[in-house]
Amino acid sequence: MTTDTLSENAIQHRMNRAQAERIDKQYSFTKIFSIWALASLPGGMLYWLGLPFMDKYTEINTGYSVLIVLAVPYVWHFILAFLILKKESGELRWKTIKDRLWLKAPTDPRTGKPNNALWLWVIPAIAAYGLTAASPIFLSINDGWARILPIHEPA
Repeated sequence: MTTDTLSENAIQHRMNRAQAERIDKQYSFTKIFSIWALASLPGGMLYWLGLPFMDKYTEINTGYSVLIVLAVPYVWHFILAFLILKKESGELRWKTIKDRLWLKAPTDPRTGKPNNALWLWVIPAIAAYGLTAASPIFLSINDGWARILPIHEPA
């Protein structure tokens, strides 16, 4: 190893340590409550106040109004998540987003190395789900379970 490589490793180590300290810092109760309020209250206010307002003062169908009022908070959650990510990490690069959202390739348990071919197990899993969800045999099994445990039946 050359001295350039050693100094690059030292710089990288310091950067990783500073980033880890920034990431591992525990939120206080006030900060947790504030984030909860920022995530929850706008959607509730929009539903309880915005929906009656839209129903009374616009010509939009009530079903569409409900759909709009229920979809807008998801957009706000997306924006809020990126604002929190930007504040925590200090940057919004794809590498940072990928690390924070755990978007990594699955690792082979034998070698411990990332292997994108392991994603191929998703194809038969989705196919099996699609076949069982559309099959009348499995629908009758679900109906049988509903008779035994009627917790999903309408009142």
